[in-house]
Amino acid sequence: MNTMLPRLSVAIIFRDEFRCIERCLRSLAPLREHLSCEIVMADTGSRDGSRAIAEHWADTVFDFPWIDDFAAARNAVLDRCRGDWILSVDCDEWLDTDTAELLRFLERDGDGYPCANLVVRNYLLEIGGEYVSSTGPRLLRRAAGPRFVGRIHEYPRFSEPVNAVPHLQQTVLHHDGYIGLNEKAGERKRARNLKLLRQDLRERPENLRALMEFIESGMHEPDYASHIRRGVDLTLAKSPRWMDYGPYLLRYAVRYAMDNSLPELEAWSARARELFPRHYATRLDVTYYLISAAEEAGDDAAVVREGRAWLSAYAAAKRDAQFFADIVNGQVLSNTPLNEAYVRCAMGRSLAQTGAEAEAMATLRGIDFSGIDGTVTHKLLLTLREQGALADAPDFPELMREFWAGICIPEPSPARAAERRNAFLERSFSIFSSSAKQGRLQQAAAMFLPLGEDCPAGETARVLAEDDPEKLKVLLKRQERLESLHPLAWAHALRCGVPFPLPEKPLDSERFDTLALGMADAGEDLAPLLRQALCREGADSWQDLDWTRALAAEALRRCDWTQDGPDPLETIRSFTAVEDRFLSRCFTADALAHPPALPSVHRFGLYAVRFFAQLDAGDYSACVETLRAAAGSCPERKEALRFLMRRVEAAEREQAQKNATPELLALAEQVRTILAGYPADDPAVRELKKTEVYRKVAYLIEE
Repeated sequence: MNTMLPRLSVAIIFRDEFRCIERCLRSLAPLREHLSCEIVMADTGSRDGSRAIAEHWADTVFDFPWIDDFAAARNAVLDRCRGDWILSVDCDEWLDTDTAELLRFLERDGDGYPCANLVVRNYLLEIGGEYVSSTGPRLLRRAAGPRFVGRIHEYPRFSEPVNAVPHLQQTVLHHDGYIGLNEKAGERKRARNLKLLRQDLRERPENLRALMEFIESGMHEPDYASHIRRGVDLTLAKSPRWMDYGPYLLRYAVRYAMDNSLPELEAWSARARELFPRHYATRLDVTYYLISAAEEAGDDAAVVREGRAWLSAYAAAKRDAQFFADIVNGQVLSNTPLNEAYVRCAMGRSLAQTGAEAEAMATLRGIDFSGIDGTVTHKLLLTLREQGALADAPDFPELMREFWAGICIPEPSPARAAERRNAFLERSFSIFSSSAKQGRLQQAAAMFLPLGEDCPAGETARVLAEDDPEKLKVLLKRQERLESLHPLAWAHALRCGVPFPLPEKPLDSERFDTLALGMADAGEDLAPLLRQALCREGADSWQDLDWTRALAAEALRRCDWTQDGPDPLETIRSFTAVEDRFLSRCFTADALAHPPALPSVHRFGLYAVRFFAQLDAGDYSACVETLRAAAGSCPERKEALRFLMRRVEAAEREQAQKNATPELLALAEQVRTILAGYPADDPAVRELKKTEVYRKVAYLIEE
């Protein structure tokens, strides 16, 4: 038996941690390589296989029946630790690979301190790596007699009062246990935590730490507002330890007031600044919420004023030892690159609104683009889009290039970079579409033109800014994927006379459909493009036919059949011309003889071909029979069929008028004169319309 006492004991409690327990234990390997170390673990009731993993890695594993008390379980582990120092770790945490600072501290025997604070990075999202940091006494000298207190969110107390505690700023425990806690996947864990927090509050109703921890976790609880107000009251009454927990309680109150548009927002934020002016929960979080409130209220001056204060505090926190002291008892929530990007984005908009374009541009260029997410990417692009004055700034092109290059950097993860790129392209393409509908497409093109060939939005802008067909063909040939360009860019090239499809870039039917759909969704009128494609000389290849088919089908789908003017008629005639070519080349005579066997659009196309052949031949009764057959076979085309029926009726009237004799025209004029002398609802009018004379000329009068 090894009687040598270890230098360090790692103390862990666990239950059903199969997801993360091995990651945690593997991360401790560097410590075991450089000093004598033991791992002591208490199993509070695992049933998922995590016990076997613990026994593989740990020196001691024992059972501790769960009694709804984290402190009791922690203390049971402490009682079995033999090291001079004890490192308290959770299974959903893992030790950073940089352990040099921790090892140096232990070599010096902690400089005589009873404990040391380590940094805990609490990750908020699965993708991207955003986190808020806290510090806490995780490294404990066993001789100082540490004992944990608190049913949940337990913390150590010592046999003697502890004054100064060192912060090991480079020793980091990563923690992902908060991810999804407020979503459906975290319901069970959240319910367990809230049960213990409520029990803790019942036992210690005046304890500000217990109240703060409930407020942190209970935002969806029905009595959340009452706990917020109680936290404010106890802080203002300077209850025990109000200096330690008051900054966080007032911070949560300000956030609650902002989220719910409460009139107390101004008063609570003022008290936070009065009582805790140098605390980073005030300087960063309270200020951040005031920026959000000012932005929502459209108060540009307040956004700029509070934004400058926040940026100053954010820069100071990176080098200020006081920041680590301020996150011992709670977290500062807005100290991330993502928050900085939001602040700079809000300030940029407000500065531009007030005419300070130069400062707006400098503020935006200070963003760490690799630290933002898809939401802020959207927001920043909208800021640049809305503030047209910024686009005229000399360094705007460089800002756009920095923006695109920054979001493509695979930091903090390739997945987050992909999220940003997708958000950028999605928003840029929506800007092209909305700008086209507003008649400002060229302004949008100018915005993205600096990106050039490095970005699909830049490539789209290059196409939209060019009118020469030969140069456009060169740009289009470079595209590896159809989706690389906005559909409006393809439409622009076609209007400029670029023959399409490009022989060098054959496409399949699905991609033709996608392009036609994209053009229509962006507001492009497909009918002129369809007529242009039909009239192009030499356009008789299968690719040409397939492209006109896609255009015709989408143009037909978008047609407004309530109009009786030339546009719907031209659209359906163009569709029919395409179908006339397509049907004979793609379907057998047997298939064409049995319309129900054809796909829906081509079934309707077959009836349309028959209809117009009959209409042009003046066989109106055959037209009616064809439309009746189509109505039974293509009920989804009822609006188009009604339009065609109106065309038949109009053609019949027109033909009848052409065939009318001078005698009939004179008789119709006499009847019309008689009718004009009576009100429309007069009984005499009804009687006249029953006569044989009226029936002879009715079609001339009613027309």
